[in-house]
Amino acid sequence: MKKFLFISLFLTFSGLLSYSQENLETLITKASEYTMSKPDTVILLLYPFEKNVKKGKFSNEITGQFYHVMGDAFYYKNDLKKSTKYYEKELDVSKETMNSKQLIRIYFNLGTMTFDQKSYRKSVVYYQQSLSLAKPLNDDHILMQIYRGLSKNYDKLNYYNKAYATYKKYIVYKNKFYKIKSSEKLSLLEEKVNKAKLEKKQKEIELVQKQTELHHKKEQLTETTNKLEETKETNEQLTEETLLKNEQIKRLNLQRQLQQQEVKFQTAETKRKADEIKTQKRIITLISVLIGIFILFSIFVVYLLRKNQKANKALQIQNAKILQQKEEIETQRDDIIESHDTISKQNEKIKDSINYAKRIQEGLLPWPKTIAKFFPDNFILFKPRDIVSGDFYWMGPRENYIYFTAADCTGHGVPGAFMSMLGIAFLTDIVNRSSKLLSTSEVLENLRSYLKLALQEKDDGMDMAMLRFDIKKKTVEYSGANNPLIIVRNNEIIEFKPTHAPVGRYIKDIAFKSEVINLKKGDILYIFSDGYVDQFGGKDGNKFMKKRFKELLLKVNDKDMGTQKETIEKTLLDWQKQPSKTYSQIDDVLVVGIKI
Repeated sequence: MKKFLFISLFLTFSGLLSYSQENLETLITKASEYTMSKPDTVILLLYPFEKNVKKGKFSNEITGQFYHVMGDAFYYKNDLKKSTKYYEKELDVSKETMNSKQLIRIYFNLGTMTFDQKSYRKSVVYYQQSLSLAKPLNDDHILMQIYRGLSKNYDKLNYYNKAYATYKKYIVYKNKFYKIKSSEKLSLLEEKVNKAKLEKKQKEIELVQKQTELHHKKEQLTETTNKLEETKETNEQLTEETLLKNEQIKRLNLQRQLQQQEVKFQTAETKRKADEIKTQKRIITLISVLIGIFILFSIFVVYLLRKNQKANKALQIQNAKILQQKEEIETQRDDIIESHDTISKQNEKIKDSINYAKRIQEGLLPWPKTIAKFFPDNFILFKPRDIVSGDFYWMGPRENYIYFTAADCTGHGVPGAFMSMLGIAFLTDIVNRSSKLLSTSEVLENLRSYLKLALQEKDDGMDMAMLRFDIKKKTVEYSGANNPLIIVRNNEIIEFKPTHAPVGRYIKDIAFKSEVINLKKGDILYIFSDGYVDQFGGKDGNKFMKKRFKELLLKVNDKDMGTQKETIEKTLLDWQKQPSKTYSQIDDVLVVGIKI
């Protein structure tokens, strides 16, 4: 494990490990084994891939696994907020491929985690989504847990009616879940009792049939006796003694048959009574078992009622604590309001100071009338991100030449504004104090020296496009520090590349080059900072980019300069404002247009 972590970290931070799907899949498989024991290491290994994951460069399956492992790591790091965020992203990516039970589980887990973070309304939404999926499955156990979670959330939100209603459903499903086995036993006992009753009834029917048969035989015996008497009368020729003997024999036979029939009847009656006694014993046994089950069930119900009473008592105590906490929160709220008022006053003072700095900065920039004196057809789109700006423009006349620049200093806001003021002061000093007319590259070299001396070891500096117009010869000399010059001539783009180095301290001092360009009537020169082309927006949240900016310049170059400025500014605002989201301005914006 240690060897794996060391190699992975070394490859990641040395740039040798490419951010491919195969490498990410391998890291996810290995890292998932250590989310519990080493969550910080797992986060450190997987975080470099997150940018490409967000851009959708991997499959949905790998993306879902990435978010799941990151969610586990933050969970075991006890950072529930970030863990919830990654689980929600996993849900967005993998929702279509999950079955109902998986979705119920993840919605239920998110509901539990957001409850632990005290996001009760969000927790209710997740529990309700879980409930809508669980109802068709008729799973008493999961329904019991969901209703319990909803009841706790409603209680925290002070929705006591909903809390009581969902708690009752929780009790119903709890009782239903734990009583199902008892119901099955009762059904089995009832079946046995009905079977015993049926057997008893069948034996009673058989006994009645036997009694009917015996009665029929008695009638036959009576009929036979009557026939014997008739025979006696007709057989007068027989001697009285013979007749008597025969008659006695017959009567004995009949008595024997009657006795046999009576014995059979008594035997059947005895068997019937024995069977009836057995059936009664079975019924008594079943009734005893049912009574025992009823007693146990009654004890269980009493136990649940007592437990419910204890829960209600605990709820009352908890409500009292909540009321006490509410009073404490109100006291803290009053303290926060007082602190907020103090901070607001301090912010107002700071804002007033920054606004004053803005007026100073605006005073240092060339006046529109001064610029219009030399360049009647021009526009300047100047949009600071904050109150003051790190971008600036500067103009300096010298003999028959006009120096003009648009610059982008390191940073924005107050730090950038300080840098812009240094740039304006240094440029004025360099151009005016020089004994000779300086080329644009010499101006940038001198400014680099000034900044390195002023900032000492700091790496701050500025990117800029420096122009020097020759009024008599109708030419312009250009030098660029990372910022290009674009000329639109006859509806075609001509781009002049800059030196790829800033004005200031850099890895290596690269000499700035200069280029003299012959101008024609109708040429439009554009210089700008990177704030416009780097602005995020559009339907996909991408940068505006230089290619789209050039297309925009071709689209507007045939219009007057005022209309060009309005169109370029509106295009930027429309790029930022999208139906789903409005993107904030990320940097100062400066675009200068000069028409010859």
